Amino acid sequence: MTLNAKHVVLISTHAHGAEIMQLSIQPMQWSVLPELQDAPPLDNDDLACLRDVRDALARHGKLKRFAIHLAHRHFELAPNEILIERPDPDGRT
Repeated sequence: MTLNAKHVVLISTHAHGAEIMQLSIQPMQWSVLPELQDAPPLDNDDLACLRDVRDALARHGKLKRFAIHLAHRHFELAPNEILIERPDPDGRT
C-alpha cells in the first residue's frame, strides 16, 4: 500500500492474483461526519433506502458479499495525521 497526502493505492491479493484498486481520499473529507453517539437515529426514509439497497443486492445475488455501515467517526484527526488500519487476524479477541 502506498500513501501520500491525497492518494491511496490499494493492492488486493486473492487466489487469482493481485488486483490494483485506486481510491482517492481528500485528507479532511471525513471530518464533517458526526461522532457515533451524535449521529441521528435512523428514520423511515433511511429504512426505505436500506430496503431498496437490500433488494438491489438480492437481485444480483450479493447479500453475502456486501454490507452497509453508518458513516461516522470515532475521534478527530489533526490535519497532519493519517489513520491507517492494518488487519491482524491473530491479534483479534
